[in-house]
Amino acid sequence: MRAFGFTLKDAADDWYYHLPSGSIDSWDNLHKAFLEKYFPAKKANSLKKAISNIEQEADETLYEYFERFARLRSSCPFHGYSTQDLVLYLYNGLLDNERRIVDAACG
Repeated sequence: MRAFGFTLKDAADDWYYHLPSGSIDSWDNLHKAFLEKYFPAKKANSLKKAISNIEQEADETLYEYFERFARLRSSCPFHGYSTQDLVLYLYNGLLDNERRIVDAACG
């Protein structure tokens, strides 16, 4: 746990080094404290909703849409969605033309 601080930078580094001495005594406590600070429930719920309701923009290519989805997914690493759910969210957000192309490519 002592080496964990060396993996942080900027605000996270300041937060970690200003924790009260002895307040973190296990990885579980560190994990909970970090998530509460940088992924509060409100933020996580907002990101989870954005993932499940994603839609492709009219002027967005399939590649750009997928990249935006991937960035959104990585911004909330603890979303809790299964791979199957993520694929369905991505697919359901496609424009009709793109959906037909994907259907044709997948048989």
